[in-house]
Amino acid sequence: MPKVDLEGASLHYVEAGSGSPVVLIHGIGGDHRDWLLQLNTLSKHFRVLAVDLRGHGLSSRAESYTMRDFASDIFKFIRVVCGGKAHVCGISMGGMVSLQLAVDHPQAVCSLTLVDTSACVDPETVKCVSAWVRLYLQSGFEAYFEQLVKGVFHPRFVQENPSFIRNLKEIVSKRDLSSLIDVARGTANFDLRDKLGMIKQPTLIIHGENDTVIPLRQAYVLREGIPNVKLVVLKECGHAPIVEKPGEFNSLLLEFLRSVSC
Repeated sequence: MPKVDLEGASLHYVEAGSGSPVVLIHGIGGDHRDWLLQLNTLSKHFRVLAVDLRGHGLSSRAESYTMRDFASDIFKFIRVVCGGKAHVCGISMGGMVSLQLAVDHPQAVCSLTLVDTSACVDPETVKCVSAWVRLYLQSGFEAYFEQLVKGVFHPRFVQENPSFIRNLKEIVSKRDLSSLIDVARGTANFDLRDKLGMIKQPTLIIHGENDTVIPLRQAYVLREGIPNVKLVVLKECGHAPIVEKPGEFNSLLLEFLRSVSC
């Protein structure tokens, strides 16, 4: 797995395919493995790079975890690794990073795909993440993971995919979850609602209808604020369309990316 040393952070990433670059950005507590169901499909048509944000996966830890820190890292990553411009797709907090990137460094972004994300930290999101952190600190990993699964996935997905949940538990159990607390604190004041009109890039929003981590209402805020945008709502889907509805998600993303030059 390659890495790139940037001012302020050392980022690890996985790469596949060739063509126009597509940078995939995971959510809080995640890493590049969250995109495994996208890499094979997308890499047949694009150069796909799934990055570990600072404090996540195999990337370096840091003293500061703000959305601007993350966006600055990705801007430098795109400049150094992608030749200066890329399609950007982010889920949850990764979508917030993508929004910050588009506002702060618009020249680096060819298109935006925003997956189950928001332009601000919703009260429901605060409640959810706070519960995860509290359970992890007070009751340990088992309680934390049980609540994580209930919050992130649609009940039908959990019922029908027990092997996935078991594998996910194994992966999450090996993550350094201490950074989750620092990241949650560092990103608590994120709010770009008054800057959405600055985003001129073609934008696709994909949101699970039953998301309880970042409610669907936040997708409508994005749709109303961003000028060149399309919203797709996925039925019977929670906070993770990239694993709950990978076929439908990949088709939507491919169709969108093919329609935008970079």
